[in-house]
Amino acid sequence: MPKMITRSRAEESIKTNIVKKYVQCYGYGNSGTEIITTKSLTIQLKCVVCGFVSHVDMKLTTFTVKNPSETKKTIEG
Repeated sequence: MPKMITRSRAEESIKTNIVKKYVQCYGYGNSGTEIITTKSLTIQLKCVVCGFVSHVDMKLTTFTVKNPSETKKTIEG
């Protein structure tokens, strides 16, 4: 019998993947990250625990540049 995936399980899986890709530190796995927009309009995640800096997918970068938050940090880049 094939395993059925319920809607709530599918939604939870999508949420988990989004958090892993756009929130968690790529080096440490911690969710305590700061989103940094560079002057070249790329987005980076900086872990507040280990300091690891990772580059974020272009889709999020495009969305964030078009919909800026009121508070954001900018670094040279």
